[in-house]
Amino acid sequence: MRETRSRRLFAHESFKDKLFQEEVAVDIVRTLLEKSAFVQIVLGDEHDAHQVFDSLNSQGVRLENKDLIRNLVFQKLSETPERAQALYQSHWIPPEESLGERFDEYFFPFALVFRPSTTKSNLLSALKEKWKDLQAFVIIEDLKVHVATYNAVSSVDLAIARSLTAIPEVNQYVERLNRMNAPSSVYPFLFRVIQALKAEAIPPQWAVANLRLIESFLVRRAFAGFEPTGLHAVFKNLWTETHGDPDMLIQIIDENPTVQFPSDVEFVEFVKTRPLYGRRLATYIVLEYGAAYVPVTLCRKARAISLDHVLPQEMTDSWRQVFGDYEHAELVHTWANIVPLSLKANIEKGRKDWTACAQFFKTETIYKTTKRLAEESEDWTPETAPGARRFVK
Repeated sequence: MRETRSRRLFAHESFKDKLFQEEVAVDIVRTLLEKSAFVQIVLGDEHDAHQVFDSLNSQGVRLENKDLIRNLVFQKLSETPERAQALYQSHWIPPEESLGERFDEYFFPFALVFRPSTTKSNLLSALKEKWKDLQAFVIIEDLKVHVATYNAVSSVDLAIARSLTAIPEVNQYVERLNRMNAPSSVYPFLFRVIQALKAEAIPPQWAVANLRLIESFLVRRAFAGFEPTGLHAVFKNLWTETHGDPDMLIQIIDENPTVQFPSDVEFVEFVKTRPLYGRRLATYIVLEYGAAYVPVTLCRKARAISLDHVLPQEMTDSWRQVFGDYEHAELVHTWANIVPLSLKANIEKGRKDWTACAQFFKTETIYKTTKRLAEESEDWTPETAPGARRFVK
């Protein structure tokens, strides 16, 4: 104790002698005491200290969910900092590093799995209630349950999806949901499907059927022009209502008055007549169709392709001899008029007329559907082009 005091005194004397005079130090101390405010906030049992702190901090650098939740977990080991540090290094860091910047977004769909009524504003309270009687190690193990599935459906590394389960077809559909950038509103249901499959609580064919229906649901809504909004209310309770039975999935969705699952008849009509270009899933849909003619690994190139209009968005004089304004407006953004090209090829192709366009497409070496279109179509007119005849039999 004496040694510590001596060191402090020595530091004080050195500071005083070498930096500034004592009266200057007195002025600084006086300013700090007179112009600084110290606030003590006493919370009742009904308050969440982390939420209060987050609210107070909202005007500054906002704490992320992972910061608040980490504190929530490790405060249980506040009396044993060595154990806390060891647990942090061995069990907390691995999932955080595997998800990277996506880690912070994981907690909300995780919470919806056990409490569908969770909102982003009461996320901390929901987790605190769930974990109130659990030890820190058990909490982290609970938190990690869906990390692998979340990583598989959201990582840019598609290899993660391909090794998620022992069922290749399940992995294939999870990879598709990843490539289509499926909205996070489907994650709670997806988490439960994969969890039940791994626990052998549902048969593999149920898991495959559920994932196929989710993909179909999202694609059909894209063709219909429905944005992926309002889906949170459907999927957060979907597992509770279906218990993984795919036969119940469509029925439950159809009973929702605000969310539509387009029928087969409606879907065919949408493919023929609704604009695809500009839709969120346009690139995914075009590439999935192309996967019928080339290996599915082509879809990895999704970020490198562009979608080209056979009939250009802005008509040239030669195209105006074939299409009127009304016919152009009806066809131009539909799937029948859209083909995949590299960005470089798209620029080079420009607004060529059909004869030159067909010759250009026939040299395409990556996207076989583009080449096939040119080989099978003699011309491109209002009578031969519309109706998406290439896709709907």
